[in-house]
Amino acid sequence: MSERAAAIQRVLELERRSKARALRSQVGRLADENLTMHQFRTLALLGLDGEMPTTALAEALGAKAPVATGIVQRLVERGFVERADDPNDRRVHLVRLSKQGEEFLSDAFEEMDRVSSERIGALTDAQLAAYAEILEAFVTS
Repeated sequence: MSERAAAIQRVLELERRSKARALRSQVGRLADENLTMHQFRTLALLGLDGEMPTTALAEALGAKAPVATGIVQRLVERGFVERADDPNDRRVHLVRLSKQGEEFLSDAFEEMDRVSSERIGALTDAQLAAYAEILEAFVTS
């Protein structure tokens, strides 16, 4: 394995560990609401990308349409998301966060940010500047 490939693998592993640490802060919240990780991921996608057709949501989840439809149905029943007909195409069903879903996700992201900010706050000014520059390059590429 080349030095670059090894560095990429190291970054991927560190990213997984960082995400896992942030997600661990949500385990209790998910259990309290009786939500699965797939349901949480669905809420997060809708929160980040906004309203979308069920087919686009399925693609974003890497799932088949019937699986995504089932996830959405359970979230509708729990009051976390809403379905609406696309005004331009009645065959298309749009999915969006409900007010309850927005509040839940906002609280979850706030807690994840708190956990991450504790770690980020421990960086030196130089490390923080480098980290911000790297993340900006990653997000905008």
